Amino acid sequence: MTAIESTAARTTNTCAILSLVLALLGWNLLPVIGFVGAIICGRIAQRQLKQPGNTQDGHGLARAGIWISWISLILVALLIGVVIPWLTAPITINLPVST
Repeated sequence: MTAIESTAARTTNTCAILSLVLALLGWNLLPVIGFVGAIICGRIAQRQLKQPGNTQDGHGLARAGIWISWISLILVALLIGVVIPWLTAPITINLPVST
């Protein structure tokens, strides 16, 4: 087998591709559900890619999907836990009373 044949036989892991796609869709169409799905698919892809005799690529795609998803979930948690309560807090204005 020549070098050209060996590189042509390598494919990209489907779970790794799905991980990155779900992470990106999490920003638009599937908030939170897409991020969780991306983390799960990314971990499955990493396990599959570690197996001996593996001929697939996709380590970077899986890693990117996992990182994007974790960062996005942290940002969503901060938005829900800090920003929204801060924006909806009652505003009190203490005006001086003239007598």
